[in-house]
Amino acid sequence: MFYIIHMLTIMILLVLVSCGGGGGGDDDILLEETDETEQNLSVSGYLFPEKNGSGLFLIDASNGIGVPIPNTNWDSQSDTFPNGNFYKTPVDYDRSQFVVSARGCRYYSLAVDISCIRIQDYDGNYIGNFDLFYDVYAVRMSPDKAHVALFRNINPGSTDGEYLEIYNLSGDLLSDKLLETRAFQWHPTEGRIVYPRNNRELYFTKPYSTDGDYYFVLPDDGIDGAIYDFSISPDGMQVVLIMTSNVTQFTSVQAKAYMMNIDGTGIRLLADVPSNREGYITDPSWSPDGRWVLLKEGYSAGQDNNTPGTSGYYYIVPTEDQGKSYTLSILASERSPEVIQFKRDVAPTNPEDQRLTDSALSGKLKWIP
Repeated sequence: MFYIIHMLTIMILLVLVSCGGGGGGDDDILLEETDETEQNLSVSGYLFPEKNGSGLFLIDASNGIGVPIPNTNWDSQSDTFPNGNFYKTPVDYDRSQFVVSARGCRYYSLAVDISCIRIQDYDGNYIGNFDLFYDVYAVRMSPDKAHVALFRNINPGSTDGEYLEIYNLSGDLLSDKLLETRAFQWHPTEGRIVYPRNNRELYFTKPYSTDGDYYFVLPDDGIDGAIYDFSISPDGMQVVLIMTSNVTQFTSVQAKAYMMNIDGTGIRLLADVPSNREGYITDPSWSPDGRWVLLKEGYSAGQDNNTPGTSGYYYIVPTEDQGKSYTLSILASERSPEVIQFKRDVAPTNPEDQRLTDSALSGKLKWIP
């Protein structure tokens, strides 16, 4: 997908960034870097990049500038992490603690690795830890900060799915269930785990358990496709759904953003692209005050150096007007005037270099206070 970007001053850099592992990397991505150094937005909080790799920085939502977090050079902390492929996740709508997991942190035998799970605060202090056999994925702490849910691959090479497991902070297993998806979120106020099932169902567990409680099926009218991703509002009352279209040999994947009440009622289209092109909207994240949703649009995977992908662009979309849907575009003439195009720091770990870029990061940005 190609865009024509009208700007008074623009520099084009072709940047090849190393692959981020299972979550999709930034390799073969065309990075559009602007000469802007300031943006002042009417939003607050910080954006937490859920990315593979050592180190953590936040992005100030009001201006896009990076804020490095101390003591997160995990690849240099051999006592804590002898080895490992690192991944970090925040507590949703909270800026007191986060989780870093390291797959292959230690080796038990030729066939079994150990994953290290560590909990830190944003001053860099370690405040909790436990280890598990086998590789772990999608490690997420509950809103009460007393439980950790994750997927664990105890049958490497199997296609039968992975186990969704819940642990306390001492590393004791409390509940588990075999699932075929890693997409889940803790309900912000009820302690339930929510995940999509059978393309058009949202499934809710009992509080702090993997045992099912109830689910609902999306209606046939008003919302097409399959659930690809979702984000629950901070008050637990609304959901933004990313719905992907069916793919044929003549069409590519399209994804739109819908919004609905947590019980499946009140479905409406939240965001799409201009009608003359196909959109690919992903990675929804609510603002902590519930007034906005951050979306990414336009990502495509690169094939090689001659066929680079596009990293996509960030947009901040209002949520309070229940009767309106919004158009996302890098062209101001096409974009809904209420939508904010968000730019982020080119070098978020270098306070001396505060240039901004339109291009998105790989992985999801989670919005925290």
